[in-house]
Amino acid sequence: MFPYFFVSGTSTPHTVVSFSVWIGMTPRTKQRHKETATTVFTGLLINYPLQLFGLYICISLLGMSDPFWIGTALTFLITVVAYLRVYLIRKYYDGKR
Repeated sequence: MFPYFFVSGTSTPHTVVSFSVWIGMTPRTKQRHKETATTVFTGLLINYPLQLFGLYICISLLGMSDPFWIGTALTFLITVVAYLRVYLIRKYYDGKR
């Protein structure tokens, strides 16, 4: 499952440590990776519950039944929230430079 390499003179494979990717990166590249990971994982944490809440609002409270309009409404909502989320993350990381 993990990539292996062989040290010369040995026949035993050694696993490559996954965090070795960080070695040799410039501080700016590391910062970009941290910002990207923050953006992706906050999206996961925010968008999934938001989607469920939006479905509840659209179906149970507003009585919507057409999948096209439910999907359109939720896409609009999630797009607005994603824009604000990414803007705030960028503003935070730009302030750290």
